[in-house]
Amino acid sequence: MDNNLEQPTKEKFCDEGCKRKRRITIFLISALVIIGILYYVYIQLGPGLNSAVLYYMYTDECSNCQAVKQWMADNSFDEELKLLNINITRLNMNNVLSLPYFNKVTKACELPATSVGVPLLYHDGKCFIGRIEVIDHLNRTIGLV
Repeated sequence: MDNNLEQPTKEKFCDEGCKRKRRITIFLISALVIIGILYYVYIQLGPGLNSAVLYYMYTDECSNCQAVKQWMADNSFDEELKLLNINITRLNMNNVLSLPYFNKVTKACELPATSVGVPLLYHDGKCFIGRIEVIDHLNRTIGLV
């Protein structure tokens, strides 16, 4: 046996190509971690809420949401809001990008997110939950009541 043989080390097995791959891997993992953190912050903090905007939250599967949608169509709701200089933001809760608004609204109204459903309307710092409350508030907003 030749005692002059050196023990192989990691450095000898990792050439320049290997080191480059390591740097790329570390960069990609770091980028994914940063993106994950930014997404988490966006979901938790969410966008700001504007009191001059009606935030209407719904799902396509919700029959009460469809009733509110039909009421809006029957009462030319969008046109009435334009006359009052009020904007409406419709948020489909099946869309993950709507979640930050939902979180912000439930916090603003001090509602536990687990017990809140749709339809949900947020306007001027108040929450209105369910078809009857939502339509009643919309009637008052455009002066039908």
